[in-house]
Formats: sequence, structure tokens, C-alpha cells
Amino acid sequence: MSDRHQSLTAALLDESAEDLYEHAPCGYLSLLPDGIIGRVNTTFLDWTGFDRDALIGRRRFLDLLTVGGRIYHETHFQPLLRMQGFVREIAFDIARRNGERLPVLVNAVHRDIDRAGPITRITVFDATDRRRYERELLAARDRAETAARVKSELVAMISHDLRGPLSAMTTAVALLETSSPTPRQAKYIRVLKSSTTHALALVGSVLDLSRLESGRTPLRADDFAIRELIDEVAASARAAAVQKRDVEITARVSEAVPERLVGDRAKIGQVLANLMMNAVKFTHRGFVALAVDVLETTDATATIEIVVSDSGIGIPADRLPHIFEEFSQASDEIAVKYGGTGLGLAISRRLLQLYGSELHVTSAVGQGTSFSFPLTLQRAPG
Repeated sequence: MSDRHQSLTAALLDESAEDLYEHAPCGYLSLLPDGIIGRVNTTFLDWTGFDRDALIGRRRFLDLLTVGGRIYHETHFQPLLRMQGFVREIAFDIARRNGERLPVLVNAVHRDIDRAGPITRITVFDATDRRRYERELLAARDRAETAARVKSELVAMISHDLRGPLSAMTTAVALLETSSPTPRQAKYIRVLKSSTTHALALVGSVLDLSRLESGRTPLRADDFAIRELIDEVAASARAAAVQKRDVEITARVSEAVPERLVGDRAKIGQVLANLMMNAVKFTHRGFVALAVDVLETTDATATIEIVVSDSGIGIPADRLPHIFEEFSQASDEIAVKYGGTGLGLAISRRLLQLYGSELHVTSAVGQGTSFSFPLTLQRAPG
């Protein structure tokens, strides 16, 4: 050890425990059994502006608290301390000598060192910076929530206003198709029809997403036949795949699934349609399958598992964590080749969250993809 290190070590050894106590980075107090302050360190005195003689033997720790703190001390702090012998990080405001407030965190512990009663040792931490950080974080959270709400309301308003003109354009295009157009006009009409249909679907998806983000999407309690819903979704998928002769669309519902359930038929159907249409879009040959099985049933509820699987192009492993993000596709190349908004899976995930469910996915490039989710619904009476 060098001479310098030896000198420093000797200086530290000479530093007394009393000095460490008096000038610690936190306040120390010792209270007599009746609550009177029996000892206090210099740090606490510097923070509060009191003289040592004004506190020791004259004031209780309770007397230094603000009015609200005194009430909390009597109703919660002191009973808890008596019951378990210690308390940890209780927030108080101490009234300084000049009347200002000092926010603190208090730890306290009982020590039985005399028959007269337990001595209370209190450690006080200055919480000024912590309180300021908490206020700043709360203010930042409020600003973020306000901005998100305003954004959601603006998007919803714009989407709603766009829906009307786009619907009128779609109707006009349908009328033009019946007006015996020339081959050249028919080509333009097909382009216009495709563009308006895509725009209307995009506006609808954005409006759905904004409603979900704003929390204005209540769940209905419809009494519906699950097998009818599955048949409708499968029929729509077959219609979308009519040009894909090498793709087989199948739907299977386990016999154990109750005939009628209670839930939001439209939203459940929307999730199934999103998953099935995605599967049809990315499958060129093979199959797209929809299966419903029972996980658990009671007299009042049924928990079913719905699986949509396909033999399509698959999703790269590094993209799987991102496919549920808004406006996200598996890759830029897929977005250009297949189109779409990248909102279907995001909307489906949020709709399932309303039921406390989660959408799971497994996939392999070139081998297909499988989406599944559990759903607990009430059984329909009778």
C-alpha cells in the first residue's frame, strides 16, 4: 500500500461515528417513548432551519408535520409502527422553521432499550427532487394522453367525412358499369372501381382503429349461432379465392362447441374475416382452413379456440414481432406486390383484447402461417 493510501486510510479511521451521524446525507432523529425528540443530527437541522435546543426535549416529531401529515401520523403511521415495529418510505411534508414545506420520505423502527418503553429511530430522506420528477412525469403523461385523444378524434372525424364521398363514388362507378361503356371506358372504370374500393376499405380500417384507440368500442351481447357465423366467413373467403383454383377453403366446427353463444357477433366476425382474407391473399396453392374447437365448458360459459391456418408464403421469423403493428407488412416487397393497409391484424388484436384474449401466430417461410386465439363467451340460455 502506498503512503498516500495509508494516509487516507488513517484519516478515515480517525473519523468518528459521531461525525458520520451528524453529517450523514439523510436526517436522523431518536424519539423518546412519549414521542419527544431526544436526539437529532445536524443534517436534519440544516434542512428545517431549527436549532437543536428548540427540538430536543421540547418538540415531538408529530409537531413538525403539516396538518394533513399529523392526521395521517395518528391514523396510519403510528398504529402501523406499533403493530409491526417498523414502517418504510412513508411520505410526509415537514414544516420548516420559516413556514415552507419540505417533502420527505420517512423510515421508522422501534428499539426496546429501556423498560420505560421503546425508542423510535427515524430516518428522513429529502424527497424534493422526487416529488418534482413525479409532477413532471404526471404532466407529461397528461399531455401525451391529451395529444393521443385529439389525434384519435381528428382521425375519426376525417375518416367519417371521407366515407360519404367515397361511398357515392363507389355507387357512381357501379352505375357506370351498367351504361354499356366502350372497352377503353371499361378499363378506366375498372381502375376507378379498384381505387375507390381500396380507399373506402382504408378509411373504414382507420376509423375502426381510431375508435379502438379512443376506447369508444363497446362489446355487444348478441345471441348468435357460431356455426352460421363460421359458414358465412368461409363463404366470403371462397368468393375472394374464386380465381385461385388450386386453393381449397375449409371450415370445421367441433361437435362439442355449443350451438349458440353470447358475444359481439360483428366484431368476432370481423376478426375471422381479417384472418381468412389475409390467408387467401398470401396463399397461391394448397389450403386455407378455419377450425373451431372447445378448450373448456361450464354450465354458463364456453372457452373455444379458433385457428386460421394456410399453406401460403409464410412470414420471416424476424418480422413476426412486428406484424401486429399499425401499417406494418411482412416486408416492403410484400406490401408492393400484394397491397393492403397493414391494419387488419392490428385491428384484430385490439378487438380480441376487448375480450381479454390474445392473437398468437406461428409461421415458416414457404410453408404457411397459423393464427390462433382463445375466446371465452357466455352460453346462450336454453
